[in-house]
Amino acid sequence: MASCRLILPAVLALFALPPLAGWLAVRHWQPDRLTNYGQLIGPAEFRPAGLRSVNGGSFDLGSLHGRWVLIQVADGECGAPCRTGLFLVRQARLAQGPDMDRVDRLLLAKQVLQAGDRELHQAIAADASLPLAAGLYLMDPLGRIMMRYPQLPDGAGLIRDLRRLLKASSIG
Repeated sequence: MASCRLILPAVLALFALPPLAGWLAVRHWQPDRLTNYGQLIGPAEFRPAGLRSVNGGSFDLGSLHGRWVLIQVADGECGAPCRTGLFLVRQARLAQGPDMDRVDRLLLAKQVLQAGDRELHQAIAADASLPLAAGLYLMDPLGRIMMRYPQLPDGAGLIRDLRRLLKASSIG
């Protein structure tokens, strides 16, 4: 008879504990580390005017619409750090395997970003530890800059971020 009295509370506890544990985890538990390597920045539209290709012709940024774009920003001349960054960007794109066609690359000179719209400049320059002049930025398929990386990013972290974004994204 005593065991029958314990069955109802045991069944109630069996169904009440998971939602209670979930509520406690959401309210009081903070993960120790982030899952992304890059720094998220508030998405800023990227529509600079007057882009030129390497051969001097005009470049239409709309041709990259619908793809994830890794934008390497150089200080004008592409020196050794810039070339190393370009190599890492190329390798990160190739590491995506069959999804590498969803990722594109773009090299910009510093002057393009300085002449860009104010919202983009504020989003990128919000953190003084990363200079506006150099670095790597990720543009989503809708044309918004949404992540920032150091000038020489960790290749494994960049690859992991791209893999997760491509897996989770239904666009681009």
